[in-house]
Amino acid sequence: MKRLFPSPRFLGTAILVALALSTGSSSVQAEERWLESAATSPYDAFMKQGDALSEGASKHWPSEKIRAIALTSLATDAYLKAAESDPTQGDPHYRIAALTHAYLTFHNNSSPAHLLRREIEHYNLFEKKSPLDARLESVWFGRAIARTKLGGKANLIAGVDDYDRHLATIDVSSPLHQRSAARTHGNRAELLMMLGRLPESIAGYEQALAFSSSSSTG
Repeated sequence: MKRLFPSPRFLGTAILVALALSTGSSSVQAEERWLESAATSPYDAFMKQGDALSEGASKHWPSEKIRAIALTSLATDAYLKAAESDPTQGDPHYRIAALTHAYLTFHNNSSPAHLLRREIEHYNLFEKKSPLDARLESVWFGRAIARTKLGGKANLIAGVDDYDRHLATIDVSSPLHQRSAARTHGNRAELLMMLGRLPESIAGYEQALAFSSSSSTG
């Protein structure tokens, strides 16, 4: 029979690594949260473990990047187990993509292709499983950036589409949202230029400048 709950060995390893990488009461709190989760469903148990490890990564970033990245890897493994235990859920995929983006690809202009593909893959799975989730606005923007870094004509075209979806959600009546629109139009225009669609690219840059001016004077 297939085991759904984390095995004792998996649990022990995760706790030991978390204890080794964490400091002070944070490691104890993470262990307590993990032990409390043992009485819940496999999905909830793995999600709570992943969240505790993600919290540890956040506390160590950016002062201790190696520790933060190690905790990110453990959190990703936990979220993958959560997704396996309940394939209908989109949240594990959102968290994996967000972790990959925050700690492994966003700050690295030469991100390894396999990490960018992982980020895109889990954004795609989240969108498929949670098509009405409000977080899709951030998914489209983040996925477009990952696609730009990965490169290739198909990714650039898909990135333009992601930016179009993101723009459709922006309420440009406020200066704050106008700044967001300016940034998205600018990024989109860059992709259009890379695709050789110069008239569209120039128009996009003009829109970015217009929204940027509006936000600074609004």
